[in-house]
Amino acid sequence: MWNWIKKLFKKDKPANLPIHEKNPIDEAIKVPKPSAPIGSAKIAILVGHGAGDPGATCYNGLAEHEYNKKVAAIVSAKMPNVKVFFKSGAGGWVPVYAQLALYRPDLSVELHLNAFNGAAKGCEVLITSEACRSIGEKFAAEFCLRYQRVMRGARGIKWLGSGDRGFGNVYSANKVSKKSILVEPFFCDNKNEWIPQEEYADFLVSFLSKV
Repeated sequence: MWNWIKKLFKKDKPANLPIHEKNPIDEAIKVPKPSAPIGSAKIAILVGHGAGDPGATCYNGLAEHEYNKKVAAIVSAKMPNVKVFFKSGAGGWVPVYAQLALYRPDLSVELHLNAFNGAAKGCEVLITSEACRSIGEKFAAEFCLRYQRVMRGARGIKWLGSGDRGFGNVYSANKVSKKSILVEPFFCDNKNEWIPQEEYADFLVSFLSKV
């Protein structure tokens, strides 16, 4: 009786598959994961200065525009939902805002660096709209926590009025984006504030993936 029951419930062994056939589940497991987390928001990165304007000069002689151009390239290579924009030689930023109007990003981030006297320090985010305060505060908080830096202004935010430096850029980008911020994370002429481009790019990937 017992032997008959064992035969009844015994599962037949599956037929051997040809050796060249691959199990689709095994193949799926082998698919490499993305090298960086990928967000779903449409993000525009505007590289500050350019078109003959190098921006600030860093302590090691590197131009602000060149620093951020490489950072933007690293970020966009890791995040397909990020598109990079540059100021044109002929029209300045005007053609960029026309392109942004077509792209309609959820967030525009204009990359800059600060510079003053070689000793100034701190992170600040420039905004023109209350709707951008939260994302600006998050950027400043996460950056300062990661690199143990100080915030300039109230919670790292600098409100721009119509006569302030950078107002036209942030205001115009905000008109064609859901949110827009201009970031100046550190003073590039202060050696003690310096962050290598690859490190800053990694921070931006981590931050933007959560937008």
